[in-house]
Amino acid sequence: MARGAASIFAEAGLSWTTHFAGMVFPDLQEKGSFFAFLASLPEGVTELMCHPGYVGCGENPYSNECRQRELDLLCHDDVIQFVEDNDIKLTSFGVLNK
Repeated sequence: MARGAASIFAEAGLSWTTHFAGMVFPDLQEKGSFFAFLASLPEGVTELMCHPGYVGCGENPYSNECRQRELDLLCHDDVIQFVEDNDIKLTSFGVLNK
């Protein structure tokens, strides 16, 4: 549906990506799954849905071990090196569709 909405997004001044991932793949609890995802990125811009965070941030029920594992994986030296070695560019919505 999002691809079909590109003209609506453009008219509204919204940014969007070419691809979206993270509902099922990659498994951000497993480094091998994340490397497989990074190695198979298609041409264009891919949005990765994730929810990194910390364990035990006050009363926030979403601050849990799964969020901490995602953060740890995303910041892992091996992942950073893989991104650099494979010329993967990290970006923000602020620079999309310009």
